[in-house]
Amino acid sequence: MLAAIAAMASVFLLLSLVEGVGNQAEEARLQIEAIKTGLTVGAGTGGALALLLTARKRWLNERERLLQIRTSQVGTCTHLMPSSEERTRRAIDELFGGEEEA
Repeated sequence: MLAAIAAMASVFLLLSLVEGVGNQAEEARLQIEAIKTGLTVGAGTGGALALLLTARKRWLNERERLLQIRTSQVGTCTHLMPSSEERTRRAIDELFGGEEEA
């Protein structure tokens, strides 16, 4: 859509600049060149947009892959995490200065 708008705008701009230049043959030749240039602008804009979308898709796929790796790492390390009782005991030890032996 954006490429079509860019092409149309550039064609109309270039055609407006061509009006009244030289004789009819020269003006017709310049009009054809203006149309070709405008379509080239549209094609270039479309190519740039396709490149941006491809780069964005690749970046999102890479982020998703990294998230899957991290998720799998967390899943494999859960046995290393302390239980809730162990966390509670550590918190109490930190609050009251550690274990006191009687």
